[in-house]
Amino acid sequence: MKTNVKNNAATEIYKSAHDSLRINTPGGIIQCRWDETTLVTPRCHNAFFSHFVQAGGAFDQLVESCPLRYSSNNAPSVRGVLATLFSGILEGHSRYRHLDVLHHDPVLPTIYGVEKLVSCDSARRAIRKMSEDDPGAALEWAWSANIRNLTPLLDQPYVLDLDPTVKPLYGSQEGAVLGYNPHKPGRPSHCYHTMCIAELRLVLGVVVHPGNQTSGMHSMGMLGHFLRTLPGPLRPRFARGDVVFGVDNVMEDCESNGVKYLFKLRRTPAVTRMWRQCLAPGVEWVDAGQGWEGCEASLQLDGWRCARRAVFVRRPRPLSQARGMEPGGRAGKAAETGQMEFQFPDLEVLPPGDCGGYDWHVLVTDLDHQILPLAQLYRDRGNCENIFDEMKNQWGWCGFTTQSLERCGVMAALVALVANLWNIFCRTMAPERHAEAKTSRPLLQQVVGRLTTHGGQKYLVCSASGQGKARDMYTDIMLKINEISTATQLSGEERWKLVLWYAFRKYNLINTCFPPQIGGQLMLPLAHPG
Repeated sequence: MKTNVKNNAATEIYKSAHDSLRINTPGGIIQCRWDETTLVTPRCHNAFFSHFVQAGGAFDQLVESCPLRYSSNNAPSVRGVLATLFSGILEGHSRYRHLDVLHHDPVLPTIYGVEKLVSCDSARRAIRKMSEDDPGAALEWAWSANIRNLTPLLDQPYVLDLDPTVKPLYGSQEGAVLGYNPHKPGRPSHCYHTMCIAELRLVLGVVVHPGNQTSGMHSMGMLGHFLRTLPGPLRPRFARGDVVFGVDNVMEDCESNGVKYLFKLRRTPAVTRMWRQCLAPGVEWVDAGQGWEGCEASLQLDGWRCARRAVFVRRPRPLSQARGMEPGGRAGKAAETGQMEFQFPDLEVLPPGDCGGYDWHVLVTDLDHQILPLAQLYRDRGNCENIFDEMKNQWGWCGFTTQSLERCGVMAALVALVANLWNIFCRTMAPERHAEAKTSRPLLQQVVGRLTTHGGQKYLVCSASGQGKARDMYTDIMLKINEISTATQLSGEERWKLVLWYAFRKYNLINTCFPPQIGGQLMLPLAHPG
């Protein structure tokens, strides 16, 4: 009885203090008020981002084409599952468990047009169901959606970069085997084979293989499917890759699809013999930029069906900087752990008198460029490492790990899709350079929103730290997208093309006056540079 009296007294005290609750803090007394009726979210950036994505109907198309199907009346909606994954990846989540922080957000369902978001377990089971019901369909769905979003950019000349990266694993996952793993020697891994446009920091496709399948041969299925799917005008200017792609099968695949290539060759005995011939007196070496020299030759290795153009590039190596593979160094550690070892060009040392004190490598290509621009084109391939660093450390490529290799691939493709959209979204506001998630998220995602309804209209009142800059950036892009979206004579695909051209206006993809105005309405440019 006494307990009930105490509880009632506490309730009365709470009610009397409901309008104004005094809180004594080290900074002084603060008057606190509770508002239990207003819907508030700390993820207000989803409203702006979804408005941007809705300009081309990307999210709706993702839902409509999704192979996920439920038969139970108690199952979550497909749209709710994808809204949860979409929002979670956008926040930078890398584990399914992280998605639970979104489950009780009262505003996100309204933004994405769903009844509610789902739990992490429902999201995990949805990916598993897609993979089990129709193996391969889920990955094809995520990949096709990503390519569809980027298609308006592919009619411009671009370079297709091919490169694998390593994802260390810590459990008993499918495909968790020892491979080339420089950061975690002896640790099993997966290998992510990736196609990207390094200059624009856009990922076109990714497939996940066991950690010991690092050769370019394992990218052939992805590359061949990509080249066969795209019509001729959308194919890359040429494909570019490291030594793992300098094999005959990959080059033949490019040649059969009418795509030129630029790859590095492994320094096999036959390649080394040709290198020694290039060191003979009388061979002309020309400037290849940045202290390198180059000469070219015709090379046909065993197993090649024809001779191909090879470019040998060298740079003098000071004796004080000569480095070898010591038993106690990198090679020794690799032998102890049993993992694969990658032979870096500047770490290999030929016997004295054979290499002449040079760092050197060999490029194979069917391009018509001179040696200087050709060597620079290959050096530009280093931008791929920036993509991997961002995708693994700032997005979710090092997470969303399950025991199924296919499910890991599906989530990797979805992460790439959302990361690409966020990249484009940020470029619409700041086209001068790429904004990594590490800097763009603190600026644009620290937005709190209060959702109210009045007169049948929904109002979102936003507040952000550093609100002046974030407010101005969001306002500018929302006005521009509204201007594009109200052009009723344009289809959804044409509106999205204008959005992409505007985001990458730094590269002169559109006319200098954007958007062209005819009679006060938006019109597609009759022609654009390129």
